[in-house]
Amino acid sequence: MVVHHKQQSQSSDFRKREIRLLLERVKNILGKNYYCYEIINYPSSYRERSIDVVAVKDKDKLLLRIRLSIKNLHKDEINDLINAASAIDAVPLVLSDDVIYDNVVCERDNIYLVSDKTLNNILRRSSDVFIIHKKNNFFVRINSKKLEKIKEDMGLSLGDLASYAGVSRRAVFDYLRSDSNVSLEVAERLIELLGEDIIEPVTIESLKTSFTKVVPEGS
Repeated sequence: MVVHHKQQSQSSDFRKREIRLLLERVKNILGKNYYCYEIINYPSSYRERSIDVVAVKDKDKLLLRIRLSIKNLHKDEINDLINAASAIDAVPLVLSDDVIYDNVVCERDNIYLVSDKTLNNILRRSSDVFIIHKKNNFFVRINSKKLEKIKEDMGLSLGDLASYAGVSRRAVFDYLRSDSNVSLEVAERLIELLGEDIIEPVTIESLKTSFTKVVPEGS
């Protein structure tokens, strides 16, 4: 029993140390991207908290939960993040080394899971981050205005784009009406025809727009 208790204590100390190290990396990323931030220490128990960092830059607001593992994210944590983000018009993020892909934003239960590398690239508006992983599928965002301009410059019709991309005319109409997430397969066909300029990198603004569409104000 004594040995078992000692092993549990060592494991707990290791987790606390790793969380502190990850938090320091997050603070460094926020600082060098000119975000003001506040570390949340209430409740004092890490397990009872759902938010670890609040960060602000101009109109951009972030709520971050630091996690070593995303496999056992509790529903209460997710709901607290969503409700708090909705209340202050922020983006709910879970930052973890456990995220499988770098430079890919994983959307799960209306929150966004990222690695520290991905967070840094989003904040510095790098074009490296343009893929969203959601429900076991990968998507990229199409810029509707650029799509419309290139379509007109090339003299293409709705039918031309629909035929080349392998989608319906209605789908193309939606792409032209507003920025849209499309599958990688469709995006690759459109890029082959129109070029990479139609792809929109993931930004805090685009994440906030997607979040507020899913979680309307007052929900």
